[in-house]
Amino acid sequence: MKKRTFNFFAILAVVLTLIILAIGLFSTRSVFASSSNLTSTIRCNFDGASESDVNISNGLVDGGKLTLNAGGKISTVKQTKFFSAFIGGITCDKLQVVFGKLTVTVDAKSNKIIVTENSVDTEYADIREIDYSEYSVYIEVLNGECDSTIVNDEHVITQTNGKVTVGIVGKNDAIERVYESVVEYELTEFSYSILSVVNGSSSLSSIDEIKIFPLETGYDIPTRNYDPQDEVVNYTKKPVQLTEKQLRQRNAVIIICSVSGCVVVSTGVILTVILVKKRRGDKNEK
Repeated sequence: MKKRTFNFFAILAVVLTLIILAIGLFSTRSVFASSSNLTSTIRCNFDGASESDVNISNGLVDGGKLTLNAGGKISTVKQTKFFSAFIGGITCDKLQVVFGKLTVTVDAKSNKIIVTENSVDTEYADIREIDYSEYSVYIEVLNGECDSTIVNDEHVITQTNGKVTVGIVGKNDAIERVYESVVEYELTEFSYSILSVVNGSSSLSSIDEIKIFPLETGYDIPTRNYDPQDEVVNYTKKPVQLTEKQLRQRNAVIIICSVSGCVVVSTGVILTVILVKKRRGDKNEK
């Protein structure tokens, strides 16, 4: 009876363990979004062949330029979370970049940038002198980082919140300055969502290009069978490089060998001639 009871509880423990593992694997998998729903790298030059990854609303693509009516926008088809985005060749009085619960507004008339999160505005005014007749914007959304330090022989872990950085250059600025942050906003809430660029002004606007690079790690990576031969590195043996001195010595040996060969050949010819003459002389004496 005791043995049967023990076997029952053993089987029950095994079943429960398998169920827990299955639930754990499922929950771990569900943390990451499927790659089919995530935005891949987008380079939109509005040449008629690069707009498949974006949707354009209330706008028109013509001659390598996107023109947006008031309220018009361009949005990614798929979602993203952490990313960097470059929007170039902009003519717009009020450009808005929207993702999740966050909106970054570039107010060209007032030379200021407004970050709005959960309907709360944070204003960054008096940006450096910018020619807004045509400008470019760079936005980056990054997750927080953990840093471990040792204080009094103890590990102290500090975690920084995620942040949004914004860079901007005008028509006469060096384009590299777009990566210099003029705005750094601390962000604590992150979610997957589409990314939209909106004409928030009451007049027409235009954009020359958009580049978006996802920075999160939720993509499925295709696997392949391991082949040990992939680890084998075949090195090409380099020819021996001789110095000038070694080259002179080698050439001298070749010359000596050549001369010696000639001497041996000549000696052989002379001996042959002497033997032939001697044989002829012996015949004549007979």
